[in-house]
Amino acid sequence: EDGRGLILREYEPNGGRGEVYAQLGFPVRRIVSCNLVEEDEAPVAVRANRFRFPIRPFQIRTFRLV
Repeated sequence: EDGRGLILREYEPNGGRGEVYAQLGFPVRRIVSCNLVEEDEAPVAVRANRFRFPIRPFQIRTFRLV
């Protein structure tokens, strides 16, 4: 809505935890981890439109793709 990229939300629905590997189908320059109100928190390493992140049971993760 603010024109600063796309928001991607990931949700862990099964009570599991671990490392998530995401492959995007389009190019991005950078990815930033955000809180649930979409405020930037920390940069995420992205390489060849792929990135990874940890997730906890029932956690919602939010990312800004630029």
